[in-house]
Amino acid sequence: MSTPTPRHGPGNQPADGPPAPFGAPKRQRGGARGLLIGAGAAVGVLTLAIAGLALLGQGEDNAPKKTTSGTASSPLKATDAQVAACEAAARASVSEDAEPDASTIPECEALNSDQRQAVVAKIAQDLFAQSTADTDSGDSSKVYKFGQTVTFEDGSTLVAGPPVKFTPDQYAAGGEKFKYHVKFKVTFTNKTSEVFDPTLTTGSVTSGEREGDSVYQDGLDAPDNKILPGKRITWWMGYGVDNPNDVQLTVSMGFLDYEDAIFTA
Repeated sequence: MSTPTPRHGPGNQPADGPPAPFGAPKRQRGGARGLLIGAGAAVGVLTLAIAGLALLGQGEDNAPKKTTSGTASSPLKATDAQVAACEAAARASVSEDAEPDASTIPECEALNSDQRQAVVAKIAQDLFAQSTADTDSGDSSKVYKFGQTVTFEDGSTLVAGPPVKFTPDQYAAGGEKFKYHVKFKVTFTNKTSEVFDPTLTTGSVTSGEREGDSVYQDGLDAPDNKILPGKRITWWMGYGVDNPNDVQLTVSMGFLDYEDAIFTA
């Protein structure tokens, strides 16, 4: 009995084509499916590559960039020497009209923003402490001995001699309620290159436990004439006091032109 030949389709040929020769590799079914899978994998790889490039570009965008002053806004810190140089330059730039600003100083370019802010904060704190100390100290007047020469910042000088007892004349005004009267010889020398106006120069005396009283008479008054550069002027100031051996004289030259000078024995 013969074995029937299987039917593969029209013309008795296999559906996938003629039979392969003996020993040849068999043709795999589903070739189109494999191509679709391979294409999908390629698309996935391409997608990952594009995502990686996007992340790389984002990293470059977030990288430190140079500011307009030519420095990088980098977290790297400057050295202590660079910070000290910046602070010194910033302090030198401070004035009555300008606050400390490290962003415009060449010596501060090496510092990052945090360090610059720290420098400015330190200077501002020191200035505040200094102003507070000046306020707490009160009057900026200095104390000198009678006969001692006071030298002001502009080089001009002032000196007041020791108290000298005197008797007011019949036309004197002031000091009537005091038993004693003393006068002081005061000399001011203008060592500037400008004319000085001594108008409104004043004086006051403390004796014992209370303030003395000014005595006005011929020869006892502050100067009014302007003082030329290199010239000096001398005048006498008189007061009624409680104790001629315990007096303190304060002289104020001009109208807020110089700091007060205090003279004692």
